[in-house]
Formats: sequence, C-alpha cells, structure tokens
Amino acid sequence: MLNNIVGKVKAITSDSEITVTDEEVQEYLKSLAIKGVMEKKILSNLMDAFALVETHELRVSDVVMSSKYYSLLTKYAATHLDRNTQKEYLYKGFFAMLWGANIWVLSKAEDINCYPEDSDKLKEDFPEVVKAKEELNR
Repeated sequence: MLNNIVGKVKAITSDSEITVTDEEVQEYLKSLAIKGVMEKKILSNLMDAFALVETHELRVSDVVMSSKYYSLLTKYAATHLDRNTQKEYLYKGFFAMLWGANIWVLSKAEDINCYPEDSDKLKEDFPEVVKAKEELNR
C-alpha cells in the first residue's frame, strides 16, 4: 500500500523532481502516531488526576505541569476540545484554566500534578504558585 503512496512529486517552484522514499513515509507516519498517542495519554492522565482528587469529594483548584505537557495539551486542544470555551483557556499562556482549575506551567514540574483548594501539599511542592495566587487575589 505504501508503494502506491510513495512516488515522485513535482516541486511546485521548479521542474526538478523530489523522491519520497518508503523509509521517509514510514518515519513520518510513525512520528504522527507517536504524537497522537502522547497527546491522548496526557489528556487521559490529566482526567485521571482530576478524578483522584474528586473521589475524595474535593474540587481540583490547581494543576501544575511542565511546559512539555502544556504544549502537548494545547496542541490536542486545538482539535479536540470545545472551541468556544476550553480551548480559549489553554491558549492564554503559562497561567490558564481547564475544567474550573488553574493551570500553572513551571519548568521544575516533572509531571501533571493536581491539587485541591487550600492544599498544604501545593504549598510544599510549589510555593511560588501559592505566592502567585495570593498576588492575583489582591
């Protein structure tokens, strides 16, 4: 099947021919698959983290994640979240909101971390977030 896809392509800007190899197509398809699976896994992990907090009858107030996770989440949101509400929140930068929780992007965050309101663990893990929240609430 890939042999039917792979072929010579005329370059738009010149008469020269560009050859696309079977290996190049395979590599490209593999990279697309990995990206898609990673985006879905990150969203799934985020939903699981929300659920873990919510099973204790608490509301998730803050999510702290690395810029890598945030980047993948915003790319996923571009095509999969409600365009009029959730996606808008995710493109506001390093502080955003999702499902009623604040999203904080910090370089020292290694994973996706969800915290309920007034969490002592948030104060311990990311005191800079607590300080920023206090400044925003002034």
